[in-house]
Amino acid sequence: MKIMYVSSEVAPFSKAGGLGDVLGALPVAVEKNSDNVCAVFTPLYGSIDCEKYGIVDVPNSSLNLRFARAEFVFTLKMCKAKNSNTNIFFIVSKKYFTSFDEIYPQRVDPRYEQEKYV
Repeated sequence: MKIMYVSSEVAPFSKAGGLGDVLGALPVAVEKNSDNVCAVFTPLYGSIDCEKYGIVDVPNSSLNLRFARAEFVFTLKMCKAKNSNTNIFFIVSKKYFTSFDEIYPQRVDPRYEQEKYV
């Protein structure tokens, strides 16, 4: 079976609480003890050190979306989870993710936060 996880946090890349821990460990464990293939999708926040984790561009991954009367370009980067074959894909968006070092910025319009995760 192929399983895709999508999360706002994935440890060790981004973690504000237990969600990051779970999404950092669960896909690796599910894949390790079965014939399942897992992939995790998460935002590439400005605080994530691509060089440290070996995060690289995914060729031909550009996606243009129209949303709220504007057009946005998203691309992907990826790496393998530590000691596993689990692919971790990072959604790259300057407007929504890489412009902040925090996962959940404190002084941001709530409508922006909602739009970001839609």
